[in-house]
Amino acid sequence: MNKIAELLEARGQLDEAQKILRDEVLPVFERLHTQPDLLVSQAHLATNLLLRHKPKLRAEARALLITALESAKGLNLPAEAEHIRSIFRRYNLSVPA
Repeated sequence: MNKIAELLEARGQLDEAQKILRDEVLPVFERLHTQPDLLVSQAHLATNLLLRHKPKLRAEARALLITALESAKGLNLPAEAEHIRSIFRRYNLSVPA
């Protein structure tokens, strides 16, 4: 499903991609307790939200990124943590300590 969301985003169909990420992808990884997949999907959804340039969605995206970053650090996944930090920088969001 993640790949389908990526294809929809590439086509500019952000609403459809967001729906798949929210309704299909995240719930599956939450139920399966697969933290690495969950944090990657949270970062993916956050990026989708940031592409819309709306203040309310920006706050939600930042919250998702904080959660994903904390998970990456807790799981000792430095590459994923750095990727998430790069999303913070790319969209001019303050990176938590």
